[in-house]
Amino acid sequence: MKNNIQLPFTKKLYPQIGCNAAVISKHNKLYVGRNLDVTFENGFWVINQRNVNKTAYIPFDDKDIPMSWVSRYGSVTMNALHLDIPLGGMNEKGLLVEHLALENSKFPEKDDRKAITPFQWIQYQVDNYSTVDEVVETESLLRINPWIFGFVHFLVCDAHGNMAIIEYQKDKYGKSQRLVYNNKDFPEYFWALGNAPYLEHIDFMKQFKDFGGTISVPTDRKIISPNIETTANDTKYQFATSAKMLKHFSSKNHDPESCLFDIMEKVSRNKFTQVTVVYHPSDRLLKFKTAKNSAKRVIDFKYIDFSSNTQRSALFWHDEVKENNWNTDLSYVNSFMLDHFAEYFWLDTFKAYKDDLKHYPSECPYANE
Repeated sequence: MKNNIQLPFTKKLYPQIGCNAAVISKHNKLYVGRNLDVTFENGFWVINQRNVNKTAYIPFDDKDIPMSWVSRYGSVTMNALHLDIPLGGMNEKGLLVEHLALENSKFPEKDDRKAITPFQWIQYQVDNYSTVDEVVETESLLRINPWIFGFVHFLVCDAHGNMAIIEYQKDKYGKSQRLVYNNKDFPEYFWALGNAPYLEHIDFMKQFKDFGGTISVPTDRKIISPNIETTANDTKYQFATSAKMLKHFSSKNHDPESCLFDIMEKVSRNKFTQVTVVYHPSDRLLKFKTAKNSAKRVIDFKYIDFSSNTQRSALFWHDEVKENNWNTDLSYVNSFMLDHFAEYFWLDTFKAYKDDLKHYPSECPYANE
């Protein structure tokens, strides 16, 4: 595509929305809950195979050199934009990477590193690594090109009980700095994330009882605004609700999965919460429900063949997890996502790249072919 459309980044391209995540540890295992709160209603769970050659998508109006790699691990990802550009997911080793919106992020300026866009950074990590430490160390290998999605931070967990929150923010000179917060540095009741910088969430908690303050965390605060946009205070109150519930979690008496579903229900954005998922990294499975299907369903990795001689497939978010519901018509799946995403979320901004993405490969050659 030869067009030269210039679309300067503006926060108005992506309204501040109320996605939330929370993490619980029990018997040295992590359990991760996450709400996807968005205006578009449909997407797919996608099975990604090992041993596949991949090259990152770089927008047609950008001269960055894309990162290339061969997938080492199979994964299941949550996709709504494109088969190869996920919103989050987990691999067969139990490495989990999720994004949440973070307004005013500041990603690095162009340099000699090869580039990758924010959501595909997630795919790169689950394709290649098994631990949080490995993900943190990739900063020297590749640089995130913000494209039109430069307003996110990341939650990373592994099957060994490790968690990190990764953010890119301005330093005092206005330059990008990467901030990494480890779960070992904070009490377990602060193992949550919303749509404000992590340390702002922590500072906000200091006003509340049980967290050093004098007032109670509101239990009846109306934080669900009538539209998708929310304020900085709204997301902080959602974090406060999560922290309060995490603090009262008892590993002896409560089931972490049930507790996480309860937390996600409490901080839900009602009609905008399209997917609620609880990951079990140590057990290599995930459980989820959606706005159009409230039944809890399970994707268990032990029943998935991630080898490169199997057909890649995708499951519609709202369908039951049955063998005949996994769609192998990847052209249809990809076109459906691009059309739906453009219509319901990005409007003309995303439509400028839609045709470009149609030509971006969603079926890559296997490394041994």
